Amino acid sequence: MLITGLVSPLPAYRIAWRLNKTLSIRLVRKDDIQLQDKEAVASFPMFSCRQPITHTVYYLIGNRSEGSIYCTSLKMVDYIFLLKGTYYNDRPEDHRNIFRSLEEIQAVIPVAASSIKQKDLFQF
Repeated sequence: MLITGLVSPLPAYRIAWRLNKTLSIRLVRKDDIQLQDKEAVASFPMFSCRQPITHTVYYLIGNRSEGSIYCTSLKMVDYIFLLKGTYYNDRPEDHRNIFRSLEEIQAVIPVAASSIKQKDLFQF
């Protein structure tokens, strides 16, 4: 599993559209992830794309929702880009370098899976 934090002021659907065009993938909006916050239920947008040839699943998850944070270990990022599968494990910088070239993305933050305390958040 490769995790990358993305910082961007754009809404989730615009980031997904841009990543679809740039990476030649088809991220599709799924049901929002619902988390019970202290006072209310927070909804976080999620997009995914399955690539059967590479046995890879791409996920784009919004990390912020009306003052709530999906993954508190990654408070500094707006979006979490997650790659599940082994195809890109030996080339983790491939996608990150592409992200860095996009003007819509202000920062690209590599994240070690071992640094995530809430691993159950990524069990889909």
